Amino acid sequence: MLAVVAAVSATAASGVIAPALPDAPSIHAQAVQAQAAGTTVLRATDGMFYVTAQVNDMPVRFLIDTGASDVVLTTADAARVGLLGTGEAGSFRTMNGTGAMRRLKLARVNVPGVALTDVDALIPSAGGDLPTSLMGQSMLARLDRLHIDGDRLIL
Repeated sequence: MLAVVAAVSATAASGVIAPALPDAPSIHAQAVQAQAAGTTVLRATDGMFYVTAQVNDMPVRFLIDTGASDVVLTTADAARVGLLGTGEAGSFRTMNGTGAMRRLKLARVNVPGVALTDVDALIPSAGGDLPTSLMGQSMLARLDRLHIDGDRLIL
């Protein structure tokens, strides 16, 4: 099961991103630090890695999922960034079966220290939505590196 965690905002003085939503569970607080050597994401208490990226200049919270083939936006995130209903209709297959979706390209995706354009993505149709957007291989494979060292993921 995927957990939804707080969106994050930058703290300029320290370079660490801290929780921004007061109503989100504090146990899911996550830190991201951009450094010359890359962006470090700390493992959340649920064992997963989460990052907030800018998609078309809007913040979107992602679970970094190295096992996912594609970036997948929740319908709520797709609506917020102005992409709900866009893209080519199709279907997708997961371990839980198949579902309807729309395939499209994200014009811009920015993670602290990383900026990509034309990122392939999916938006599930009604009934196939996820609790959190996924950052899968359609984006991760385009990064210069992705390395997990204990409780740190380095982009």
